[in-house]
Amino acid sequence: NDGVRFRAIDRFSRRERWTRTIVDRSAFDTEPGPPADLVGIGVGDGVAVAYGGLNQGFDRAGGGTVVACDLESGTERWKISLPGLGGEEFGRLFPMGLPIVGDGQVIVLARRVTARLETVDYLLALDLADGSLRWSTFLCSSGGIRVLNNRPCSTPVLADGSIFVATGGGG
Repeated sequence: NDGVRFRAIDRFSRRERWTRTIVDRSAFDTEPGPPADLVGIGVGDGVAVAYGGLNQGFDRAGGGTVVACDLESGTERWKISLPGLGGEEFGRLFPMGLPIVGDGQVIVLARRVTARLETVDYLLALDLADGSLRWSTFLCSSGGIRVLNNRPCSTPVLADGSIFVATGGGG
């Protein structure tokens, strides 16, 4: 996953099995700076999940897109925009860390930075079948800081039916 597209490589032949475009390169308003977290994918239950764009710490260049594809064929199952989930609360919301796939859901750590530079972190669960929002929970918020990559990002962990998360925002 390079923020624009992601691909599957056969581990034996090292040949590309499939490629999917997540966002159009023109979605980047400007040339993005250094990413604030790794650009990766989550895999489980026969699905590969990736985020579009590059996390800049204060927003995600290229938008807050999450896409799920069939692991074998690369066929897109669904694509959503986190800000499009509804409500002012999710405006400018972008994913960070890595998506976690398990128990029929995709766990997404998400952040928005307010006009006052407050960092607000949420934990979301998307339905693995269609990308709809199953639940969301506010984790924390903290005052803003003016640095290149803002507050650090992390990745939640799903283990034994529980989700563990720590955030750079203090949660």
